[in-house]
Amino acid sequence: MLICPVLTSYRQHLYDGLCDYFEYVSLYADSKIGKGFESNKTGRFKFTHVDTFRFKKSLYYQKGILKAFLSEKPDLLFITQDFRAMNFWLILLVAKIYGVPLFLHTQGVYNKETRRSYFVYKFLYRCVAAMSAGYICYTESVKQGLLRAGVAETKLTVMDNTVWNLHPLPPDQKAEIQIRPTALYVGRLREGCYIPLLFDAMEILRESGHNLSLEIIGDGDQRSIFSEIAEERDLDIVFHGAIYDDGTITEISRKCMMGVYPGDAGLSVIHYMSISLVPITHSNLAAHMGPEPSFIVDGYNGLMFERGSAQDLARAISKLLEHPEQRQQMSRNAFSTYEKLGEISMEHKLASAMVGPLPIAPSQTDL
Repeated sequence: MLICPVLTSYRQHLYDGLCDYFEYVSLYADSKIGKGFESNKTGRFKFTHVDTFRFKKSLYYQKGILKAFLSEKPDLLFITQDFRAMNFWLILLVAKIYGVPLFLHTQGVYNKETRRSYFVYKFLYRCVAAMSAGYICYTESVKQGLLRAGVAETKLTVMDNTVWNLHPLPPDQKAEIQIRPTALYVGRLREGCYIPLLFDAMEILRESGHNLSLEIIGDGDQRSIFSEIAEERDLDIVFHGAIYDDGTITEISRKCMMGVYPGDAGLSVIHYMSISLVPITHSNLAAHMGPEPSFIVDGYNGLMFERGSAQDLARAISKLLEHPEQRQQMSRNAFSTYEKLGEISMEHKLASAMVGPLPIAPSQTDL
């Protein structure tokens, strides 16, 4: 039994893949989500929509989860760890009472270690670890953070958080001929994505003789605002809107040299790597939306800049524009990183973490 806050299509491959290891997989999540996500309910797993009720600004409750648990009597539970979800605490307690192993998918304390409330998080993570079968960590860096917080290593397993791109683009299939240098942005157009910072960097580059074009794929409540700013500044930008088809995104990326995420990033950096784009994002790992930017090794498979600095972002972009051989090598390294992250699938890692070492399912050997 899987419990997640929202149903997103980029996780469908994981849920379907679990069906290769378990006879029955059920997923409970909210499919009524806002702009920037696609919700695909089709798959081999059984999906049930649950309504989300929000209290004040941050607390929420997913209705029907407890009833589903008591009805299904699952052998195993996998839930997104979110201390703000009241149903999380309820299921944690009930699973403990009924003796059902509960595994938690977590980003850990990667962005909390510098907060004054860190000691509270340390206490919560230790308590939850004691009541659960274990944590499934997004990255190795998440595991290391939980170890520093005092969680026992026996409770920790790493399932590298990646994306399954149905249409990856290896570097040897990517044309290096561009009429004009072009960057790609893929992500939600929301607060925290810092798109205007990228606009500022484009203006700085234009003043130094580099006319950069930008392809933006994504939607959100800030789209109209960003579009107006781009028009006012006479920047060469194409807003494609929300696109969820991997093949279409890959085709758009063919003319791009780099994937830029000027704000607080997450899985977008992995998507860039899967299409051989050099990812560029800021270096303040604790400020990102997720721990995935920790996969970037600055100067090897991507570039980093000082958070909030348009000047430093322009410097990073200039480095790629002015040094094509380094850019091509970083492109190869980025794609290699993506391949290594997916050598063993997320579903195999998750299934093995829950029931012990397993052989790779026959249906996945040809992936």
